[in-house]
Amino acid sequence: MSRSPATPFAFVSRLAALGAVLGLAAAPALAAPQAHQFADSIDGFGVARHAVPVANASTWAISMDSRGDAQMFVSTDASFRPHDAPCAGDFTCTIDVEGADKLYVFVLAESDVSYDVIATPTKVSAAR
Repeated sequence: MSRSPATPFAFVSRLAALGAVLGLAAAPALAAPQAHQFADSIDGFGVARHAVPVANASTWAISMDSRGDAQMFVSTDASFRPHDAPCAGDFTCTIDVEGADKLYVFVLAESDVSYDVIATPTKVSAAR
């Protein structure tokens, strides 16, 4: 039984084609928004800002677990404006992002605190 020199080339070509197809199939899954996690601490009084890249017209669920007294504010505005933040002082919130490419999570502490924040893209639907 003899093999022609074209056989290994054909096999490699098929593997390359299969890899390209799998790569294209995985591309939309890789492009989907991912959850973002932040862990930090604040010494004394201060505000920490975290930026989350988001897609326009998306909905995000944000939650904070703090070890100490801290407040979370979530906004699409990069400036810290606690009274204008759609999510203010809550430990969990859901926010719709319209016309922005970043979501800002501010953590305010008046004493030493450490915290974890997770921002997760979510789909909200309702039916009657």
